[in-house]
Amino acid sequence: MGKNAKTKQGMDPLVTVLIIIVFAVILTFIIPAGEFAETADEAGNKIIDIATFRTIPRTPISFLKIPLMVTKAFEKSIGIIVLIAAGSGAFEVIRRTGTVDAIIGLTLEKTKGNGKKALWIVFLIFTFLSCAVIPHVFIPFTPMCIALALALGYDDFTGTAMVLLATVVGAIGAPIAPGTAAAQSMLGLPAYSGVQYRFAIMMIFYLATILYLIRYAEKVKKDPSASVVADMSEERRKQISAFEVTEYPKVTAGHAFVMMIMAGLFALMIYGGLSFNWGNYEIAAIFFVMGVVCGLIGKASLTEISKGFVVGVKALTSTYMIIGMATSVTNILSSGNIINTIIYYLCKGLGSWPVILAPVGIMIAVAIVNLFVPSLNGKMPLLLPILGPVCKVLGINQQLLSVTYTFGDSFTNFVLPYNSGLVGFLEAGNVTFGQWFKFFKGLLWIWIVMGAIILIFLQIVGIGPF
Repeated sequence: MGKNAKTKQGMDPLVTVLIIIVFAVILTFIIPAGEFAETADEAGNKIIDIATFRTIPRTPISFLKIPLMVTKAFEKSIGIIVLIAAGSGAFEVIRRTGTVDAIIGLTLEKTKGNGKKALWIVFLIFTFLSCAVIPHVFIPFTPMCIALALALGYDDFTGTAMVLLATVVGAIGAPIAPGTAAAQSMLGLPAYSGVQYRFAIMMIFYLATILYLIRYAEKVKKDPSASVVADMSEERRKQISAFEVTEYPKVTAGHAFVMMIMAGLFALMIYGGLSFNWGNYEIAAIFFVMGVVCGLIGKASLTEISKGFVVGVKALTSTYMIIGMATSVTNILSSGNIINTIIYYLCKGLGSWPVILAPVGIMIAVAIVNLFVPSLNGKMPLLLPILGPVCKVLGINQQLLSVTYTFGDSFTNFVLPYNSGLVGFLEAGNVTFGQWFKFFKGLLWIWIVMGAIILIFLQIVGIGPF
């Protein structure tokens, strides 16, 4: 059994990321290096004309530099690591107050154990929260969703997929996300303009995605062998059993107060992100306050709160390692100066696309670049200054470009085993990339087709302004 169980678990995530890092280094020897000349428009926005592209001497990354590139990558990812650690620590403290079990019990009571109804509601809540807050914030909530899924008679994977997919759907629409305002600013658009289109897009993807998840969950409920995590090691079985609770407590005044504090602080996160552009460290600070305040309300001592934070932070140690290592992939490709070359040839080919299909071509181009730079903000200064002028020539307005950019970034983010958000959720749910991809590949194609249809429709009706 030992050998078989080991095989079923798949390749270790750290090993997977290391292989990708080596492949990225190899690409710097194969793909020519290149650069663009930069100018600025009247508003001061950076513009890059693809006609200014030129090749430069190759700058391949030495294999001997891999350890240094990996360790230096932690410097860029430390903000995300601190955020996840603070959230995980706070969640563990809140869990120890009994509030998490009380929330699950309340959900079961209100839905009368109706799994489909519970999934609709919980998925919608996380979708709306994530349309304004970065997905990493919700990684610590994975254990709670796993416990809820098990209580509803589903497999633990359903719990992980529930929160993961909801955050992706929120990011696809991104009606009030800070990244949306940043992209629109670079394109000379009013901040959060076209919000009505984005909310409609988010709800369309919500409906398609929740139906896909419910179909899987109900299938596994009837036939447990259909689960993508049906073959698991004994160690994993023990980990999953920790989430199984036979009796959930009733909601007390203390639990209700903790819920109110959590809701208030989440509202503060959203307000700070929209009004003051709060980032990882500010939100991490709120999580820290949330853990301490909720712990005290739950009548825990400072020592107990401290121990809860330590346990919560330790639970995702491997996640921090993978996120840090994964960040080095983009650093290697940037240092090798090959990303501009990839962008140039992708944009050059867009001129041959029919006007009505051009937005779909741009979505594909952004998705391909996303394989090399899996970061919404990381791609902006590389792509938008080029795509903005290109779209004007092709007859695509800037508002549609901002939607197209979001689609291209969102769809393929969750098929990359080195994407920090994905690995965070999978590690928290103890799910391998192979298991995730087996489930997600069908939904990915649905998203791509839906995205293409929406972009063609918006191109025909003319989404504005500009």
